Amino acid sequence: IATGDYTEVACAEGNDEITDLTTSFNLMIDAVKEREQRIVFQSNHDIETSLPNRNFFETQIKQAVVEMSEFVVVVAEVQQLLDLRSVLNHTRVNDLIAAIGHRISNTANTQVSRLSTEAFIFIVEDANQGEVTASLLTNAFLTPFDVNGLAVDASVKMGFTRFPEDSHEPLELMQYANSALDRKSVV
Repeated sequence: IATGDYTEVACAEGNDEITDLTTSFNLMIDAVKEREQRIVFQSNHDIETSLPNRNFFETQIKQAVVEMSEFVVVVAEVQQLLDLRSVLNHTRVNDLIAAIGHRISNTANTQVSRLSTEAFIFIVEDANQGEVTASLLTNAFLTPFDVNGLAVDASVKMGFTRFPEDSHEPLELMQYANSALDRKSVV
């Protein structure tokens, strides 16, 4: 179990103490396996929205730097989130954030991670499609979000950085895309 081997122990049919111990041991193996899977999921996903988190994205971008020749990193920051929090309750804000993440993911056709309370981050694998993706996202945010029966308008601003032109370091790419937010307009 300590090495991650969760193979159940074969149990002979019977009604004796060995059978009971083997059955209990197998139940313990299942419980440890489930708990480990839950811990791994929680370490890589945002608790409030179940979207992948920064930790997940750091692994993803490190892999992309090794495997891809070029790509674009995009940070999309939700605007007026404080105003939305004052109008919507906590659950509705979480539902809105999850819906925004899913809309970005569906529109950009890529895995989106929650970078912070207000921001998402993702990779556009075709570096020539960064501006096209931004345009698609602009159009996607023209439609209000349905949050438990409420139509909620939300907007994002985006920052981009390119690999390998801007940096070869994954964390620098994330930082540069986040810094580029200050130079971009609201979508």
